[in-house]
Amino acid sequence: MDRRRVPVGGGTREAFVVADTGTGHSYHIVPPGATITERETAGALAAIRAGLPGSAALVVTGSVPPGIPDDFTATVVRQARPGGIPVLIDVTGGQLRRLPGENVFLIRLDRKEAAGLIGSPIRSFDDARRANHRLLESGAGRHAVTTVGALGAVYSEPGIDYEISAPPLPGRARSDACAGDSLVAALTYRIVRGDGCLRACELGVAAAAATVSLPGTDVFEPTTVDELVRRVRVRSIAHRPGPAGAKRPGTDVGAAFDI
Repeated sequence: MDRRRVPVGGGTREAFVVADTGTGHSYHIVPPGATITERETAGALAAIRAGLPGSAALVVTGSVPPGIPDDFTATVVRQARPGGIPVLIDVTGGQLRRLPGENVFLIRLDRKEAAGLIGSPIRSFDDARRANHRLLESGAGRHAVTTVGALGAVYSEPGIDYEISAPPLPGRARSDACAGDSLVAALTYRIVRGDGCLRACELGVAAAAATVSLPGTDVFEPTTVDELVRRVRVRSIAHRPGPAGAKRPGTDVGAAFDI
């Protein structure tokens, strides 16, 4: 992978994952990292801007260190807009608060971020649909994906939701570390290759399942994903889309993440 390094004055953080081998769940220990200065933030934005020409997609993912302003992701989205590059977002609440009206190509929420958005836990496909609708109706994005753990994910676009059921695992769940990252990576790859969002999300759910089947942060084989995606099941549900950017009670993303 080509990389553009952005030097900072503080020390690089080190995160680690504690895996519960009995349940397959994991606990992510992620220190905040060094505080990033305004000048360093500008350097990061410049590096992203320099990498945009010729890029097929832009993915903004992960948590942010102290010092990064809440409008950082929104600024990155605006930088990519003139080139028509599809932007995929997988970020935390502080950054999500600034996205209403930005019309991002696709936003992915995990259960924690989605719960903060609707004010209640994400336990079912219905819960995930509610989170997706909040994003779409705020004008934050044109496509939304919320994951529901072992159940799979819900992909929504204006007018229709798709419940994407995770395939049965070939064995027991061993570690859910990096499952969300695998989903985002796989669906981005398929979108760049020309697939529609639904097909890309199906592959993403299969990739997440393949990751859960492996210990720690091991990387799956593509053949495993090819086999699992054949077992993914999709159910579509039509809905009446709300107007993008509408500030209706309970649909303001910024207000929701202040809970």
